[in-house]
Amino acid sequence: MQSRHLLVASIALGLILPLPAWSQLSEALDSFEGDEFHDKWSRRVLDTANRIDSLFGDDRIDEEAQQTRVRAYGDLEISEDGGTDFRVRVKAHLVLPNTKEKLRLELNGTDDDNAWDDEDRDTDQDAEDRERSLGLNFNARRSDRTNTDYGIGARYHDSSLAAYLKARNRVYFQAENWLPRLTNEIRVYSDTGWQYQGTFDMDRELSDVWFFRSRTEARWYEEKDVEEDDMYCDGGWCLNQFFSLYQDFPSRKVSIAYDWNNYFLTEPDAHLEEVQLASRIRFQSRWDWLHWEIRPYVRFLDETDFRDQYGIVFRLEGIFGYKAKTELRFRDTDVDQDIFDEDN
Repeated sequence: MQSRHLLVASIALGLILPLPAWSQLSEALDSFEGDEFHDKWSRRVLDTANRIDSLFGDDRIDEEAQQTRVRAYGDLEISEDGGTDFRVRVKAHLVLPNTKEKLRLELNGTDDDNAWDDEDRDTDQDAEDRERSLGLNFNARRSDRTNTDYGIGARYHDSSLAAYLKARNRVYFQAENWLPRLTNEIRVYSDTGWQYQGTFDMDRELSDVWFFRSRTEARWYEEKDVEEDDMYCDGGWCLNQFFSLYQDFPSRKVSIAYDWNNYFLTEPDAHLEEVQLASRIRFQSRWDWLHWEIRPYVRFLDETDFRDQYGIVFRLEGIFGYKAKTELRFRDTDVDQDIFDEDN
């Protein structure tokens, strides 16, 4: 336990370094092979990844863009073992006026009464589906290579209210044919203590209509405030490995993501907990701010000896504000505003 506390404290120390120190680090990163990073190929991959994230509702586009944006969706899930479940969620990032786009309010709301289901996995999506929160985010550093945010707020779930502090840093690196991205985030809650999440993305453009992403996640909790029958990551790490292949159809109003998701636990021993195969078929309505999605999937759980379990999710999603008019094309359309602008 002491080693875990030391690890989290070390990461937290790195995230809360004085701003001058971060400034020096960012300047060093910006000057390192800067010409290569800004070449045509890198910019194209960045813009393509940006558009795909916006199209498929990835939280990355909300976190990186210091702009007002509201995303609301409703999910109807029908599964072989869980019956039918309907949930509605709203995520809003509201930039405060006269703050030079440095301060924004962040709202996360859900009505999912079954959010503490013992089959939930510990991912970004699952964690946020389990809580309602309101916070204030301060963008301390924003450049081509790095982005550093600090935040304060409150969350409500399981009939309890807790305050939190957070620090988050994102860094892009240059690699041959790949675009690596490392994100570290520390949170401390008044009721459950420290939490850490690290994410490492590797993006690669395969052709004009194919785009590949590998995402590795590591999550750790000092204490999980969960029901007795939902002890995932309690006393250990959740390690997730996701692979996504995106396909564009230039002649149709549809795009598809093919997902292969793997979930690992380290306690009581290191093992594979679940494998999930899915496809996200994304359609554009007559309005370019409103999309609907069909997501068929099959799960293989360790607790059921990896017996196949099938399900399907129907989603209707609307986007308002920044990047509200999202088109189902990977490129050949101007991006509203590049998230990799010069420093404010």
